[in-house]
Amino acid sequence: MRGSHSRAGFTLIELLVVIAIIAILAAILFPVFAQARDRARAATCLSNIKQLSLGVGMYAQDYDETLLFYPGGNNCSWRYICSTTEQPRDYLNWWDVVLPYTKSTKIFDCPSAAAVTTSALAFWGIRNVAIGYNMSPSAGFSLVKNTAVGNNYPGVGLAEVTKPAETILLGEAGHNWNPAATAATFNTRDNRSPSISWSPRNESGSEWGPEPSHADGANLGFVDGHAKWMKLDRFYGVTDVANKKIVLDCNGIWFRPNHDEVKAGDPPAGACGR
Repeated sequence: MRGSHSRAGFTLIELLVVIAIIAILAAILFPVFAQARDRARAATCLSNIKQLSLGVGMYAQDYDETLLFYPGGNNCSWRYICSTTEQPRDYLNWWDVVLPYTKSTKIFDCPSAAAVTTSALAFWGIRNVAIGYNMSPSAGFSLVKNTAVGNNYPGVGLAEVTKPAETILLGEAGHNWNPAATAATFNTRDNRSPSISWSPRNESGSEWGPEPSHADGANLGFVDGHAKWMKLDRFYGVTDVANKKIVLDCNGIWFRPNHDEVKAGDPPAGACGR
Protein backbone atom coordinates (compact mmCIF):
# COMPACT_ATOMS: atom_id res chain seq x y z
CA MET A 1 0.00 0.00 0.00
CA ARG A 2 1.37 3.37 -0.99
CA GLY A 3 2.10 5.88 1.75
CA SER A 4 0.34 9.24 1.57
CA HIS A 5 2.36 12.29 0.53
CA SER A 6 1.63 15.82 1.84
CA ARG A 7 2.86 18.99 0.15
CA ALA A 8 5.53 20.80 2.19
CA GLY A 9 5.00 24.41 0.98
CA PHE A 10 3.62 26.90 -1.53
CA THR A 11 4.47 26.97 -5.17
CA LEU A 12 6.10 30.06 -6.67
CA ILE A 13 2.87 31.05 -8.38
CA GLU A 14 0.93 30.83 -5.14
CA LEU A 15 3.50 33.04 -3.36
CA LEU A 16 3.34 35.60 -6.15
CA VAL A 17 -0.47 35.67 -5.91
CA VAL A 18 -0.30 36.25 -2.14
CA ILE A 19 2.28 39.04 -2.58
CA ALA A 20 0.11 40.65 -5.26
CA ILE A 21 -2.94 40.57 -2.98
CA ILE A 22 -0.96 42.15 -0.13
CA ALA A 23 0.33 44.86 -2.46
CA ILE A 24 -3.19 45.65 -3.66
CA LEU A 25 -4.51 45.82 -0.10
CA ALA A 26 -1.61 48.07 0.91
CA ALA A 27 -2.30 50.42 -2.01
CA ILE A 28 -5.93 50.65 -0.90
CA LEU A 29 -5.38 50.94 2.85
CA PHE A 30 -2.30 53.17 3.15
CA PRO A 31 -4.07 56.30 1.80
CA VAL A 32 -6.97 55.53 4.15
CA PHE A 33 -4.56 55.35 7.09
CA ALA A 34 -2.92 58.63 6.01
CA GLN A 35 -6.32 60.33 5.82
CA ALA A 36 -7.22 58.98 9.25
CA ARG A 37 -3.98 60.39 10.69
CA ASP A 38 -4.66 63.78 9.10
CA ARG A 39 -8.20 63.81 10.48
CA ALA A 40 -6.81 63.03 13.94
CA ARG A 41 -4.28 65.86 13.66
CA ALA A 42 -6.99 68.23 12.43
CA ALA A 43 -9.24 67.28 15.35
CA THR A 44 -6.42 67.90 17.84
CA CYS A 45 -5.69 71.27 16.25
CA LEU A 46 -9.36 72.26 16.36
CA SER A 47 -9.50 71.29 20.04
CA ASN A 48 -6.38 73.38 20.77
CA ILE A 49 -7.84 76.39 19.00
CA LYS A 50 -11.11 76.10 20.88
CA GLN A 51 -9.29 75.94 24.23
CA LEU A 52 -7.23 78.99 23.32
CA SER A 53 -10.34 80.88 22.18
CA LEU A 54 -12.03 80.15 25.49
CA GLY A 55 -8.84 81.20 27.32
CA VAL A 56 -8.80 84.56 25.54
CA GLY A 57 -12.49 84.96 26.40
CA MET A 58 -11.76 84.39 30.09
CA TYR A 59 -8.91 86.91 29.91
CA ALA A 60 -11.33 89.48 28.44
CA GLN A 61 -13.82 88.88 31.25
CA ASP A 62 -11.09 89.62 33.79
CA TYR A 63 -10.00 92.81 31.99
CA ASP A 64 -13.21 94.82 31.68
CA GLU A 65 -14.43 92.78 28.69
CA THR A 66 -11.51 93.97 26.57
CA LEU A 67 -9.59 91.68 24.23
CA LEU A 68 -5.80 91.39 24.08
CA PHE A 69 -3.75 94.48 23.27
CA TYR A 70 -0.78 94.61 20.89
CA PRO A 71 2.53 95.30 22.70
CA GLY A 72 4.72 98.11 21.40
CA GLY A 73 8.47 98.00 21.01
CA ASN A 74 9.58 100.36 23.77
CA ASN A 75 8.74 98.41 26.92
CA CYS A 76 9.50 94.73 26.39
CA SER A 77 10.55 94.75 22.72
CA TRP A 78 7.20 93.66 21.29
CA ARG A 79 6.47 91.24 24.11
CA TYR A 80 3.59 91.01 26.58
CA ILE A 81 5.93 89.76 29.29
CA CYS A 82 9.54 90.87 29.19
CA SER A 83 12.18 88.32 28.32
CA THR A 84 14.93 87.59 30.84
CA THR A 85 17.90 85.25 30.94
CA GLU A 86 16.12 83.13 33.52
CA GLN A 87 12.81 83.11 31.66
CA PRO A 88 13.23 83.86 27.93
CA ARG A 89 10.09 85.02 26.13
CA ASP A 90 9.36 84.88 22.41
CA TYR A 91 8.16 87.70 20.16
CA LEU A 92 4.45 88.69 20.51
CA ASN A 93 4.05 86.05 23.21
CA TRP A 94 0.28 86.36 23.67
CA TRP A 95 0.16 82.71 24.78
CA ASP A 96 1.93 83.69 28.01
CA VAL A 97 -0.96 86.01 28.83
CA VAL A 98 -3.63 83.32 28.42
CA LEU A 99 -1.55 80.55 30.01
CA PRO A 100 -3.17 81.11 33.46
CA TYR A 101 -6.50 80.24 31.82
CA THR A 102 -5.39 77.37 29.55
CA LYS A 103 -2.94 75.76 32.03
CA SER A 104 -0.92 74.12 29.26
CA THR A 105 1.82 75.05 26.80
CA LYS A 106 1.05 72.00 24.64
CA ILE A 107 -1.90 73.62 22.84
CA PHE A 108 -0.13 76.57 21.20
CA ASP A 109 0.46 74.85 17.89
CA CYS A 110 -1.13 72.31 15.58
CA PRO A 111 0.28 68.80 15.03
CA SER A 112 0.36 69.27 11.25
CA ALA A 113 2.73 72.24 11.53
CA ALA A 114 6.44 71.66 11.20
CA ALA A 115 8.56 72.27 14.28
CA VAL A 116 10.09 75.76 14.28
CA THR A 117 11.66 75.96 17.70
CA THR A 118 13.51 78.96 19.11
CA SER A 119 15.40 78.84 22.39
CA ALA A 120 12.64 80.89 24.03
CA LEU A 121 9.94 78.51 22.78
CA ALA A 122 11.94 75.42 23.72
CA PHE A 123 12.35 76.73 27.27
CA TRP A 124 8.58 76.51 27.71
CA GLY A 125 8.19 73.23 25.82
CA ILE A 126 6.54 74.81 22.77
CA ARG A 127 7.53 73.24 19.41
CA ASN A 128 6.10 75.99 17.19
CA VAL A 129 3.66 78.88 17.28
CA ALA A 130 1.40 77.83 14.43
CA ILE A 131 -1.70 79.63 15.72
CA GLY A 132 -1.88 83.37 15.13
CA TYR A 133 -4.00 85.92 16.99
CA ASN A 134 -6.02 88.54 15.07
CA MET A 135 -3.90 91.43 16.29
CA SER A 136 -2.52 93.33 13.28
CA PRO A 137 -3.02 97.02 14.23
CA SER A 138 -5.25 98.32 11.44
CA ALA A 139 -8.09 100.81 11.53
CA GLY A 140 -11.21 98.68 11.90
CA PHE A 141 -9.73 95.53 10.33
CA SER A 142 -8.55 93.57 13.37
CA LEU A 143 -9.29 93.12 17.07
CA VAL A 144 -6.58 95.66 17.95
CA LYS A 145 -7.02 99.41 17.57
CA ASN A 146 -4.72 101.41 15.31
CA THR A 147 -3.93 104.19 17.81
CA ALA A 148 -1.33 103.49 20.48
CA VAL A 149 -1.89 104.37 24.10
CA GLY A 150 1.52 104.72 25.63
CA ASN A 151 3.55 101.89 24.15
CA ASN A 152 0.65 99.55 23.41
CA TYR A 153 -2.22 99.30 20.96
CA PRO A 154 -5.43 98.55 22.92
CA GLY A 155 -7.64 95.60 22.12
CA VAL A 156 -11.26 96.22 21.21
CA GLY A 157 -14.02 95.71 23.74
CA LEU A 158 -16.32 92.73 23.42
CA ALA A 159 -19.22 95.15 23.01
CA GLU A 160 -17.57 96.50 19.85
CA VAL A 161 -17.71 93.09 18.15
CA THR A 162 -21.06 93.12 16.36
CA LYS A 163 -21.12 89.43 15.42
CA PRO A 164 -18.87 87.40 17.75
CA ALA A 165 -19.79 84.09 16.09
CA GLU A 166 -18.62 85.45 12.72
CA THR A 167 -15.47 87.28 13.82
CA ILE A 168 -12.15 85.41 13.75
CA LEU A 169 -10.17 85.56 16.98
CA LEU A 170 -7.26 83.29 16.04
CA GLY A 171 -6.39 80.51 13.63
CA GLU A 172 -3.81 78.30 11.95
CA ALA A 173 -1.21 80.60 10.43
CA GLY A 174 2.27 80.60 8.94
CA HIS A 175 1.86 80.90 5.16
CA ASN A 176 2.94 83.81 2.96
CA TRP A 177 0.38 84.40 0.21
CA ASN A 178 1.54 87.93 -0.62
CA PRO A 179 3.76 88.16 -3.73
CA ALA A 180 4.72 91.71 -2.73
CA ALA A 181 5.97 90.81 0.75
CA THR A 182 9.57 91.93 1.19
CA ALA A 183 10.30 90.43 4.62
CA ALA A 184 9.19 86.91 3.76
CA THR A 185 9.62 84.46 0.90
CA PHE A 186 6.50 84.04 -1.23
CA ASN A 187 4.49 80.82 -0.79
CA THR A 188 6.54 79.61 2.18
CA ARG A 189 4.68 77.67 4.86
CA ASP A 190 5.07 76.70 8.51
CA ASN A 191 6.56 80.03 9.50
CA ARG A 192 6.39 80.92 13.20
CA SER A 193 3.28 83.07 13.32
CA PRO A 194 2.00 84.64 16.56
CA SER A 195 -0.16 87.01 14.49
CA ILE A 196 -2.55 86.08 11.68
CA SER A 197 -3.06 88.61 8.91
CA TRP A 198 -6.56 89.75 7.86
CA SER A 199 -5.69 90.00 4.15
CA PRO A 200 -3.10 88.57 1.74
CA ARG A 201 -1.98 92.14 0.96
CA ASN A 202 -1.40 92.84 4.64
CA GLU A 203 1.03 89.96 5.15
CA SER A 204 4.59 90.76 6.17
CA GLY A 205 7.34 89.19 8.20
CA SER A 206 5.25 89.67 11.34
CA GLU A 207 1.73 88.86 10.16
CA TRP A 208 1.35 85.64 8.20
CA GLY A 209 -1.59 84.27 6.30
CA PRO A 210 -3.64 81.20 7.24
CA GLU A 211 -2.07 77.79 6.74
CA PRO A 212 -4.29 75.41 4.73
CA SER A 213 -3.12 72.32 6.58
CA HIS A 214 -6.31 70.35 6.09
CA ALA A 215 -8.01 69.98 2.68
CA ASP A 216 -7.31 73.55 1.49
CA GLY A 217 -8.66 75.00 4.72
CA ALA A 218 -7.66 76.08 8.20
CA ASN A 219 -9.03 75.72 11.70
CA LEU A 220 -10.23 78.97 13.22
CA GLY A 221 -11.42 80.19 16.62
CA PHE A 222 -14.07 82.89 16.95
CA VAL A 223 -14.76 85.61 19.49
CA ASP A 224 -17.77 83.75 20.92
CA GLY A 225 -15.50 80.81 21.80
CA HIS A 226 -16.47 78.28 19.14
CA ALA A 227 -14.03 76.85 16.58
CA LYS A 228 -14.48 75.44 13.09
CA TRP A 229 -12.70 74.63 9.82
CA MET A 230 -13.11 76.93 6.81
CA LYS A 231 -11.71 77.01 3.28
CA LEU A 232 -9.48 79.99 2.56
CA ASP A 233 -11.70 81.30 -0.24
CA ARG A 234 -14.58 81.59 2.24
CA PHE A 235 -12.86 83.90 4.72
CA TYR A 236 -9.44 85.09 3.46
CA GLY A 237 -8.74 85.03 -0.25
CA VAL A 238 -7.12 83.15 -3.11
CA THR A 239 -3.63 83.55 -4.58
CA ASP A 240 -2.63 82.25 -7.99
CA VAL A 241 0.72 80.85 -6.87
CA ALA A 242 1.98 79.99 -10.36
CA ASN A 243 1.46 83.57 -11.59
CA LYS A 244 2.14 85.25 -8.22
CA LYS A 245 -1.14 87.10 -8.25
CA ILE A 246 -3.85 87.64 -5.64
CA VAL A 247 -7.10 86.82 -7.44
CA LEU A 248 -9.49 87.16 -4.48
CA ASP A 249 -9.03 89.32 -1.38
CA CYS A 250 -11.73 89.04 1.29
CA ASN A 251 -10.40 92.33 2.71
CA GLY A 252 -10.71 91.25 6.32
CA ILE A 253 -14.51 90.98 6.44
CA TRP A 254 -14.21 87.99 8.82
CA PHE A 255 -11.58 89.71 11.00
CA ARG A 256 -13.00 93.20 11.62
CA PRO A 257 -14.94 93.85 14.84
CA ASN A 258 -17.79 95.56 12.99
CA HIS A 259 -18.79 92.69 10.75
CA ASP A 260 -21.48 94.77 9.06
CA GLU A 261 -19.17 97.62 8.08
CA VAL A 262 -18.54 98.10 4.37
CA LYS A 263 -15.05 99.22 3.36
CA ALA A 264 -13.37 100.08 0.09
CA GLY A 265 -11.96 96.96 -1.51
CA ASP A 266 -14.56 94.61 -0.05
CA PRO A 267 -15.38 91.54 -2.18
CA PRO A 268 -18.63 91.48 -4.15
CA ALA A 269 -21.80 90.00 -2.71
CA GLY A 270 -21.69 86.20 -2.79
CA ALA A 271 -17.90 86.05 -2.40
CA CYS A 272 -16.00 85.18 0.80
CA GLY A 273 -19.06 83.78 2.52
CA ARG A 274 -21.01 87.06 2.36
